[in-house]
Amino acid sequence: FSFWRRQSLIARFYVPLWWTLSLATITVANLIWPASFATIAVALWTGSTGFDSTGFGSILLWLPAAVLATFYGLGVFRCRLRQGLIKLYFPHLQEKLRGARLFDIWAGPLASFTHWAALIASSLGRTITWRNITYRLYRGGRVETVSRYPLELRAFGGIAEVEEGLVAKADIVEPLSTETEKSNKTQRAA
Repeated sequence: FSFWRRQSLIARFYVPLWWTLSLATITVANLIWPASFATIAVALWTGSTGFDSTGFGSILLWLPAAVLATFYGLGVFRCRLRQGLIKLYFPHLQEKLRGARLFDIWAGPLASFTHWAALIASSLGRTITWRNITYRLYRGGRVETVSRYPLELRAFGGIAEVEEGLVAKADIVEPLSTETEKSNKTQRAA
């Protein structure tokens, strides 16, 4: 979850339009599940399950059930395509990836919901921590190092070592300007 949140937060600052589009589409996709189940529950509770004079059952029951089945079926189809690529490019890993394949097929909605939760979490805050260094992100690609904590490393003999030379000071990294990029291209061409 923390990996998804960190990557989504970075996307929020570097490609905000794509992040917003991603959040909107996954929100709609994830709201289909509870909305359909709620509609089915209402149909069952009100007794709208019988057939009417046209020979069709209550649309309040069957339409959401069809939407759920179609939506889940498309997810399984997408999983099968992914699994086919794994079979094509990594045939030697088929047996090792059996559990992942089954999870991919059966728990697709759960993974989608977790991804959605990470996207929502990335909409809050502007700091990420990676390898014990906390960064604050700003629009336009500006990054500030907020704090650094030593990494505890485990040596082969079980002896704990600590990285030295890390200090807790703020570093601000500015994005490359167009003039800097032009001079770099000129230097590469020479």
